[in-house]
Amino acid sequence: MALKASRPPSRPWPSHVLGTFGFSVLIPLTALIIGTSVLGAEIDDRSVIHLLATPVRRSSVIMTKFLVATGLTMVFAAVPELIAAEIAGGGSVANGVFGPGPNGPVLLRPPAAIDGSKLALGLFVGALACSVIYNAVFVMVSVATTRAIAVGLLYVLIWEALMANFVSGARLLSVSHYGLGIANGFAP
Repeated sequence: MALKASRPPSRPWPSHVLGTFGFSVLIPLTALIIGTSVLGAEIDDRSVIHLLATPVRRSSVIMTKFLVATGLTMVFAAVPELIAAEIAGGGSVANGVFGPGPNGPVLLRPPAAIDGSKLALGLFVGALACSVIYNAVFVMVSVATTRAIAVGLLYVLIWEALMANFVSGARLLSVSHYGLGIANGFAP
């Protein structure tokens, strides 16, 4: 009991696994594959010249492809995040908070339960926001370079995985941490 009182309470596993894995791996890689491929085929086979030469505004072509990519990312990343959170439930913070008492450690605050529906809603809304932002970044990269998947992988691995997790100021510019912040607003 003294060992449990001396260590900080751990995060409940559903929010930890779904937040860390979902927002750091699942959503960015899904958005990378979908977002870079919306223009990739047209650029590779050079049919983008014919596509952009049609009497349709260029911005509407790019915007339509962005909206389709965002919708697909929401279906293949945000909805599974919602389903997994609903299945996993909320969990609780382990063992509450203990303090010194006259006869040994005393429970100062009982374990806090995290509501499963609030967790699922928060993760879903955060995943929706991440889907939009990641697709905006990856469609822009797809327009700017012919090596969009390589540049996107470097962005996800270096910026989102390394810099944002080890440099505290970089978290302010991280899409995954922004989405987790939105999710924490629903289920702190």
